[in-house]
Amino acid sequence: SRRPQEKSMALLSAHVSYLAFNFGSSVGIIFVNKLIFAKAHFGFTTALTALHYVVNCVGLALLAGTGAFRPRHSPFNKRLLLLCFVVGVAPAINNLSLKLNGLGFYQVAKLLVTPAIVALERALYAKSMSPKRALSLC
Repeated sequence: SRRPQEKSMALLSAHVSYLAFNFGSSVGIIFVNKLIFAKAHFGFTTALTALHYVVNCVGLALLAGTGAFRPRHSPFNKRLLLLCFVVGVAPAINNLSLKLNGLGFYQVAKLLVTPAIVALERALYAKSMSPKRALSLC
């Protein structure tokens, strides 16, 4: 049996590798999408988004089949439907933005979404957040 310190280091190492893979794959997908829009002159941003969703669903089904995770089911309600709509539409809008703008502007605009949401929540709903939570957004 491993010592608790070794277990925590192994867990930290796993989490860092997951984050690195997530970051690398996200950046890679953005570059490939931009190449598809700019070099191949593919104009169907929603179709590309749908293709990403199909690949994602197949990949998740394969991972679930291998036991990498156990799928959970949520009760269907209006909030879940709204969440599905927003999460489903956002990548299509991002791909349209990527098609119409340069890579630098796209990345900056995407990075500014979270601070804009925080500012809107503060202005419209007088919500504030702890310094610790604000620092985590940086």
